Amino acid sequence: MADDKGSKALNLRFKDAQQHQAITHAARAAGVSVQDYILEAALRRALAVQDRFVQAALDAHRITADAFADLDPQDSRPDTELRSREHAASRSLHTDADHRRGSAA
Repeated sequence: MADDKGSKALNLRFKDAQQHQAITHAARAAGVSVQDYILEAALRRALAVQDRFVQAALDAHRITADAFADLDPQDSRPDTELRSREHAASRSLHTDADHRRGSAA
């Protein structure tokens, strides 16, 4: 992917010859260069992280919308089921964020 300033280079060193060989064979089988194969895999992984983030945001929106839809302005009592769903959504978001940080390494 070139930008207005030209192409950016990234030099990869394979510490494991078997990894390099496996990627080379897979690229050949796919009919693309090793560079294109690696770039496509990296982009697919990056977009998957983005997709998980968007899905978590949509889930949070849905849960919040459901929570407000259930509220009765005349009722000020705490709703334990609602609180439980809010806590579950929060845990899910934190788990997804921890997963993204762990898989980015």
